[in-house]
Amino acid sequence: MDVLNEWLKEHRVVETIMDGIERDCVIKRIVCKDGYSFSCQVNEYAYCNPRKSGAFPYSSVEISFPSDGDSLIDAYAENPNASRDEDGFIKTVYGYVPIRTVTNLIKKHGGFENGPSTADIDILNEGFKIIEPSFGKHITYAKHITNHTIRVIDINKSTLEIKCYRKNIMGDAKNSVMTKAEKRLFNAKLEELGKESRRDMIRKMDPDVRFDKCNGCPYHYSEPNLCMYGEGDFPDDWEKKCEE
Repeated sequence: MDVLNEWLKEHRVVETIMDGIERDCVIKRIVCKDGYSFSCQVNEYAYCNPRKSGAFPYSSVEISFPSDGDSLIDAYAENPNASRDEDGFIKTVYGYVPIRTVTNLIKKHGGFENGPSTADIDILNEGFKIIEPSFGKHITYAKHITNHTIRVIDINKSTLEIKCYRKNIMGDAKNSVMTKAEKRLFNAKLEELGKESRRDMIRKMDPDVRFDKCNGCPYHYSEPNLCMYGEGDFPDDWEKKCEE
């Protein structure tokens, strides 16, 4: 089952209302790493396919009240001109949005806030599982090849080294060569870890870094806290994001 269906199943809550009759409660909002969020529902009353409760896996889902518009789902909006509620969410429903589209939406916004990242979503959708807890400074992924054989890929988060093993459940692990598809998946994870490590390093040096505050400002020179206002040939009449 794909990552989104797994997430929805994990966070599904069913309550008994009377005489053994059950109904699905509203599933909590999906929040992405960049703060983007939306409601995603699958049950007999939602605009999803199949239109049944607990019928995993679903091929499409109902989205509603996103924190902002997005070109990936705008075409599914019930009311394209909907206003916002008191919390700032767009007051409309997006019906029968394909699972792949919603997955791409989550990836576009950095992955799940407290779950799989953009790279992890692709890795997990290819059948790998993250071994929890990963030991030390390693992230370890495993995938069953046969009933007795497991493919293990281990990443050292400190050195960004990656190793691949073929392990028999009843025997020792042997070094293996990654396939082209695996290299594509895990190179993306290495790039992601490299960016995270660099940001962690910068935050340790300066806990007041302002990635979000500066991002999008014409004077923001890609690095946190590096403002180019008043330097060199930079104009001084662009609209700044702050008064500092």
